[in-house]
Amino acid sequence: MKKITYGFLLLTFLGSSFLIQAQNPKRWTLRECLDYAAQENLGLQIAELSLENSDIVMQRSRAARLPNLNGSSGFNSNFGYVVNPFTNEFVAGGNQSFNLGVSSGVTLYNGGQITQTIRQAEIDQRVAQLDLQQAEYDLALNVTLAYLNILRNQELVESAEIQVQSTREQRNRSEKLVDAGVIPRASLLQIESQIATDELALVNARNQLETAYLNLTQLLQLDPSQPFAIQDVEVDVPENDIFETPLDNYYQAGKANMPYIQSADLQVQSAEVGEKIAYANYLPRLSAFGSLGTGWASGRNRSTGETFTVRDTIGQAISLNNEQYQPGSLVIEGSQNVTEPYGFGAQIRDNINASVGISLNVPIYNRYQSTAAVQQAEIFKKQTELQALQQRQRLEQDIQAAYVAARSAYGTYSSTLRQIESLELTFENTEKQFNLGVVNSVDYLIAKNNLARARNDLVQTKYNYIFRAKILDFYQGNPIGF
Repeated sequence: MKKITYGFLLLTFLGSSFLIQAQNPKRWTLRECLDYAAQENLGLQIAELSLENSDIVMQRSRAARLPNLNGSSGFNSNFGYVVNPFTNEFVAGGNQSFNLGVSSGVTLYNGGQITQTIRQAEIDQRVAQLDLQQAEYDLALNVTLAYLNILRNQELVESAEIQVQSTREQRNRSEKLVDAGVIPRASLLQIESQIATDELALVNARNQLETAYLNLTQLLQLDPSQPFAIQDVEVDVPENDIFETPLDNYYQAGKANMPYIQSADLQVQSAEVGEKIAYANYLPRLSAFGSLGTGWASGRNRSTGETFTVRDTIGQAISLNNEQYQPGSLVIEGSQNVTEPYGFGAQIRDNINASVGISLNVPIYNRYQSTAAVQQAEIFKKQTELQALQQRQRLEQDIQAAYVAARSAYGTYSSTLRQIESLELTFENTEKQFNLGVVNSVDYLIAKNNLARARNDLVQTKYNYIFRAKILDFYQGNPIGF
């Protein structure tokens, strides 16, 4: 019985711990969000693979300077009256043959195409590095803005909760004032209606906060159904000294710090090199080559170096003065080489042959291929130049928009601060008069709603200004964060 009780208590404890952890998830700092996004983001992984591919292309282009080496082998079976491939003699009944060889070649000159291709690969590798860096910058900026958006909506939720609580407390006071005959019951009903309005605003604020959390979890590629929360951070409002910096300074800093501007310039350089590569097709090409081979053929014999004597006697009748005499004997004597089968290993060793050579290829007419390649390279170069100009225009427009928006947001934020000071005094005075029965509920609710609206506007404008200031910091090359 005790074992069952202890087991039940243990399960209860573990279940309670799990429930507490689920209700109180780990709170992520901005640094943790940035580090996790950098590891898990698919866009960054694709950019990293592009960089790896550019490394391979560069290695391949450098290896083009080296000679190649190829091996080959083959076996043939011939039938009928055929030629022996090594003796060039006709043999009957067919034969079999085997060949083995290696060959090598190297380009000595091709109009500088190899050198230019290596140069282009090096530029493209740097472009891939800058594209990866830009993807990291963009992701960090988006994560930071999403994080700030959650903080903003959390403040809006807190403000809405305070509004609901404040209106409920006023409802409780109003009930007492109605019972005391200080205010009419209609005023209490209007306050009850205001509670419903404030509660709806709270629901909307919580929905916006949930949407902000969803945006951040999607950037981090986390499961939205799992508990997730961020660390509460008090974000300081930047000083307005950022507007003391001339707009052109932001633009010059952006050109120097934004990787996509440098990438666009390097792509123009790569296109210029590509144009030189295309022109190299008009120039002659000089290459050297060599080969080494051997082989075997069936049905071959070879001399052993020894000979044997062959004698033959031929009987022949002799005619002299039209008279026939008895046959005589003619002895024919000669020597003949002794042969033996020519084995596979011996033929492979003895049939070794080698060759070397140099070839010159002068292009005369290649069916418009070189001309078309040059024209396409020139068009691509113009495209990259226009794209680089377009990126500069985009940067200038983005900085102008961020600068103007930040200055406008700061002006609105400062005005809202002063407005709240005035509305707070107005609301305090109106609330006192309402509790004394001097003003009606309509005037009280107007003053209350004006103050609540101004406070919400203050949160919105504060974070709007922070957003724009962070973007200007981003263009200046300052680290993302707060």
